[in-house]
Amino acid sequence: MGKGFGRIEKRRQQLEARKDKLQDLNEMIPWRDLGQVLDQLPRPERKSKAGRKAIDVVVLFKLLILKHLYNLSNEEVEYQAHDRASFRRFLGLSGEAEIPDATTLDRFEQRLREANLIEELFEQFASFLRGSIPAWN
Repeated sequence: MGKGFGRIEKRRQQLEARKDKLQDLNEMIPWRDLGQVLDQLPRPERKSKAGRKAIDVVVLFKLLILKHLYNLSNEEVEYQAHDRASFRRFLGLSGEAEIPDATTLDRFEQRLREANLIEELFEQFASFLRGSIPAWN
């Protein structure tokens, strides 16, 4: 391993030691519980089996969380997810992973609204935060 890789690894370890708020959030929230609510969302009909596979609904919901936490537009949250390592870590995506685009996020949010799930999801999210608030400060 070259000197450059050693510095990168050291920087990664320093960031891990600091634990950003998004890392804390990932540890506080039982995403599987929210995933069970998200599983109630009707899946859009696929026109063919060709093409890329469906994006994990928990990743899409986490993008909505980021959008609301940071007061971002769909376009800006897409850009920030590409640009910020902390956002990718929060989403559980590697550096090479495809980030859902703004249109995909918009369609997902519309589907949640049409299924009357968005309020329930954000209320559950908020209740998990209320139960963990000392760790969030």
